[in-house]
Amino acid sequence: MSDGMPRWQAGDPVLLRYVRNSPADVILPVRIVHDTPDVVALYAAVGTPIKVQAKRDGTRLTRETPFVEREGMIGGLADATWTTNHVLMLHQKLHEPDRMSAIWLFWRDLEWTFRGYYANLQAPLRRTPLGFDTADYLRDVEIRPDFSWAWKDEDEWDAALDLGLVAREVLIAAREEGERVIRDIAARAWPFDAGFETWRPDPAWSIPAMPERWADGLVFPE
Repeated sequence: MSDGMPRWQAGDPVLLRYVRNSPADVILPVRIVHDTPDVVALYAAVGTPIKVQAKRDGTRLTRETPFVEREGMIGGLADATWTTNHVLMLHQKLHEPDRMSAIWLFWRDLEWTFRGYYANLQAPLRRTPLGFDTADYLRDVEIRPDFSWAWKDEDEWDAALDLGLVAREVLIAAREEGERVIRDIAARAWPFDAGFETWRPDPAWSIPAMPERWADGLVFPE
C-alpha cells in the first residue's frame, strides 16, 4: 500500500488520467506491467478506448486548433481510440518529486516494429483508487532508435510560459527534467541500456475497457 492506495499487480487494468486542465486532457485505460516504489510501468494497447479534450458541448478538440485557442475551449471530454502505436510507459522513482518525466517506448501496430523513445515531461504520478493521475507539461523529447533526439512542442511550452497557463517554476522544472533525460541518453543510462526494445505484453491481456467510474474526482466546468 502507498498513501492508502493499492499497489497493483501485473496485468491489472487501471486508469491513467492527465489532468492539467479541467476536467482532464486525456483519460487512458492501461495495464500494469510493473508497480514498485522505484518503477511503475504501464502498457497502452492499440485499440484502447480513451477520452480526449473537448468543448463543453462534447465537440472533440484536435491539434488543428491553435494551442492557445484550444486551451481556452477545454470544458469536456470526447470518446476516441488509442491508435497506431503500442506504448510502454516507464515512470521512475515516484517518491522523488523532481522526477518529472515518463519514458515511453513505441512499437508500430501489428508488426511490432520499434519506433523509438519519447520523454513525456509531466507531473510525478499520483495514485488514485482508479490508477494514477498526472499532468502533461507540454515540452517533450523525441528519441530515435539510434538515440539522436530533438525537443518537441517548444512553441506550446513557450506560449504557456508567456501567458501564465502553467506556473513558471513548474515549466522551468519540466525543462530541466528534459535536460536531465538528454544527459541520460548520452550516458545510455536506464532505461536506455535495459533492452526494453524487445519487450512484449502478455498475449493473454485483452484491451482494457473504460471503467464506469472514469470521472471520479474530476471537476467539470459549469
